[in-house]
Amino acid sequence: MNNTNSSSGGVLYSTGIQPAATVVATSGHQPLLTLMKDPNHHHISSSHHNSDKGVVVVVDDSSSRSNNSRSTDDYKQKREKNNIAVRKSREKAKRRLKLNEIRINELMSENQQLKNRVEVMARVVGGLRLLLTTFGYSESRIDTKVTEEFTN
Repeated sequence: MNNTNSSSGGVLYSTGIQPAATVVATSGHQPLLTLMKDPNHHHISSSHHNSDKGVVVVVDDSSSRSNNSRSTDDYKQKREKNNIAVRKSREKAKRRLKLNEIRINELMSENQQLKNRVEVMARVVGGLRLLLTTFGYSESRIDTKVTEEFTN
């Protein structure tokens, strides 16, 4: 019998007998858990020993084999659906990013056009001010008339 120390202070014992293998987890000298692999049925049986209450629980999951393949198929279908959803989401995000880039470029172009227009208008206003001061209008009178014109 091979024994290996476990992290909980107990010992794991393996019979090493083939074709069936048995592993026993113990705490001190009391068996806590027995796992047996049956190579003919490809399942694991486990027994839980509770010596205080005289209870032994045996779990045999050989009947879950058909459920396991069904759940594997379900899992594959769910993964495929998820992969499709992720792909669609990423494509949508890429489209949204591309549209945002296009919109940013349009707004930057429009902004530059507006800046150019403001610059031209500022030069026109400067020329008109110069013309008005040449004909004897004072700066304060020009400012007053401009303010009146734009507030009405």
